[in-house]
Amino acid sequence: MIEKEEIEKQLKIHFPIDKLGIIFGLASVLFLCTGVLYNELFLRQFGIQVSNYFTLSDYIASSIDHIFNLIIGLSGGVILEIITRQIEGENIEEIRKQSKFSYYFNKITYYFIIFTSVLGTIAVFYFNHPDRYYALCVLIIVILAHYSPKYFLKYFSNPGMVAVVFYSVFVFFAFTTATALSKAEILKNTTELTDRKYEIIFDNSMSLKSTNMVILTATSNYYFLYDIKERKTYIIPRQKIIRIDYKIE
Repeated sequence: MIEKEEIEKQLKIHFPIDKLGIIFGLASVLFLCTGVLYNELFLRQFGIQVSNYFTLSDYIASSIDHIFNLIIGLSGGVILEIITRQIEGENIEEIRKQSKFSYYFNKITYYFIIFTSVLGTIAVFYFNHPDRYYALCVLIIVILAHYSPKYFLKYFSNPGMVAVVFYSVFVFFAFTTATALSKAEILKNTTELTDRKYEIIFDNSMSLKSTNMVILTATSNYYFLYDIKERKTYIIPRQKIIRIDYKIE
């Protein structure tokens, strides 16, 4: 009996199942944004004006290629809403009744996470590591997860729904931005192609050699190539490329 009462007193994980409709609707909107956002961020690092070469179908195809970013965004939104579930209101009194030890332990844990996140972010930016954008995203998310619930409670009558949407959108945009910028920087810093598993065959009218080229992406009409030696970007019509031979190990 005592054990049962202790279990009932514990904070329960509140999974926002009542917000699944909102999550699915949000997923549709973010899905359409994925291809546009990623390519605008990634290809612009190589001087490519995306809107001049992409059609609507190209954006949709790119969204499918990068659907993992969408999954991360939605998952992150739901997880953060669960972690900060006190914004729903029903658990506030229980949280206030926590022992001083639990209260201060949670505070110390949070500030330790903030401290290590700040140090990690400073370190990766100092050493100019390509993953520094991910570190910055984590730092911002940790801060938001701590401070945003009280504002949701103060200004919204349905804070749980707002939290899911806000966190999902933020995590999605943050992760997509970090992915695009990190990938672009890695390619720009590459000096040798040691693991390329394809060979680009141009038609006879092209004097280019694909030895040092990587494929950035492709649309229904163009291939976007980057020469890591010359540091040049090439936009090649599809009909100018005879084939791409892939090496199978």
